[in-house]
Amino acid sequence: MPHRIVSRTAQRARRDGFTTLELLVAMSVTLVIIAVAAPLYRAQTKAVNSTAGRTDATRSASFGVDAIDQDLRNTGVGVFDGQPLIVRGATNAVSFNGNMVTARTNDLVAVFYDPDADSTALGSLNTSTTVTLPNSSVTYPAATYVSNAETISYYTKSDTGVSPLSDGQRVVLYRRVNRMPEEIIARNLIQTASVPPFRFYKRNLAGVLSEYTGSALPLNHSVPRHGTAADTGSAAGVDSIAVVRVSLIAMYKDPRGAVVLDTVQRNIRIANQGLLQRAQCGEVPITPGQPVLSIVPIGGLNAVKLVWAASTDELTGERDVEMYAVYRRRFGTVDWGEPITNVPGAGVATLQYTDNTVAPATQYSYAISALDCTPVPSALTAFSTIPVP
Repeated sequence: MPHRIVSRTAQRARRDGFTTLELLVAMSVTLVIIAVAAPLYRAQTKAVNSTAGRTDATRSASFGVDAIDQDLRNTGVGVFDGQPLIVRGATNAVSFNGNMVTARTNDLVAVFYDPDADSTALGSLNTSTTVTLPNSSVTYPAATYVSNAETISYYTKSDTGVSPLSDGQRVVLYRRVNRMPEEIIARNLIQTASVPPFRFYKRNLAGVLSEYTGSALPLNHSVPRHGTAADTGSAAGVDSIAVVRVSLIAMYKDPRGAVVLDTVQRNIRIANQGLLQRAQCGEVPITPGQPVLSIVPIGGLNAVKLVWAASTDELTGERDVEMYAVYRRRFGTVDWGEPITNVPGAGVATLQYTDNTVAPATQYSYAISALDCTPVPSALTAFSTIPVP
């Protein structure tokens, strides 16, 4: 019987492919790789989402401060015939008058021109179109003004759609013009008793700012017509506001449940008040006072509060200090790096900043530098150190 001869090539062809054991080994290796890579991918995704969320929250607060700054700096534009500049000042609301928008090409006083502007948002209010000022029971105005200046209000209200915090409340920042519907400017904000959205300062004859606090607030323009004989003494307190400090605390809750906070703060000078003492930039500013540190709770987390005395160059010298740079480093390191924030401080005798970006169980050192309007920085203060629990 003849034998069948099979070539070696044919034998190898029949052996091509994977055995069951080889497939099981390959699948096991693939599963191990997936098991190792999946947590890393999830961690990276959470980190990206957390960073993006925090950036969005901070951007929202910055947008709110910028919007207030743009309007508040134009307080008094187009105001006349007894119409006050600032109508009301409270820790959670500020109302003021200014000719911000016009629909007429011949209105050369208005800040902005918008041919499509709603007529309800143009011109001054009168006694037949009164409004209740936000966060108050005050009805405004009590007189009719012949003016093109609108009444603009910025204010916060509790965010009823979220749960409250133990040491603060979630709020939304709103803007309202005349009797127009309110519009949301910024969300995901925290309001605390120690860091109110609005603080108000007046300037004495020496040019030094002092804050309205306690029973002095809220400030209301109780006299119907500005500049009359009755608009003096305590009734004219609101007319003395030279600087409004705006502080918005942005909050973001990342996917891991941690609450991240960031404070955006700015001093806004009222354009038509309190600027007569301002000087030009000159010599290098004198070093401010050494910061005093304390631990304060915000949003369930520990933060570091800094308080320091202003540069004497701002209070009794050239008066050209615009802001203060806050430096932070981990205790034991040498390099201060870049400042963590700049705090507005023109004319303010005592300044403060709350650092809510610290890590727990870590010790930090802080130092301050004053910057004039060049800006040229002063030497750093002696540093202060504090452990964060």
